[in-house]
Formats: sequence, structure tokens, C-alpha cells
Amino acid sequence: MSKKLSIAISGRSYDIELEEQFCTFFQKQLQEDFGSHQIGDAKTLLQAYVKKAHRLFVLEEEIAKLNSKLDNLT
Repeated sequence: MSKKLSIAISGRSYDIELEEQFCTFFQKQLQEDFGSHQIGDAKTLLQAYVKKAHRLFVLEEEIAKLNSKLDNLT
């Protein structure tokens, strides 16, 4: 089941549809990153995106290391 979410960026509203469980997670992340569903400007959005991309990069490196360790066990 999908759920609609409205996000305002630089005063312009965007409606997106997300899977319900992901939408709940995404709303929580918006609150943590921006304090609301409103993003003041493109610079703030870009900074948040870079922060999340870096976190993803670190997590993927950690997963690769764990996979390597698991491969060495077998």
C-alpha cells in the first residue's frame, strides 16, 4: 500500500507516493534532517543529500568488509 507525502522545497510543494513502511521511515528522516517537511533552499537539500550519500558509502564499505570476513570463514 502506498502513502502520499507532501514536501516543500524553497516554497514549492511536491507530492510523492511512497510505500507505507518506507514513508514512515522517510518522514522520520525528514524530521531529523530538517525539523519538518519544509526544506528552505537547495543548498540545505544538497548538504543533506551529501550527508546521506556519505553514510550509505560507509555502510556499503562495512558490508563489503563483513562479506569478506564471512567468505574467509567458509
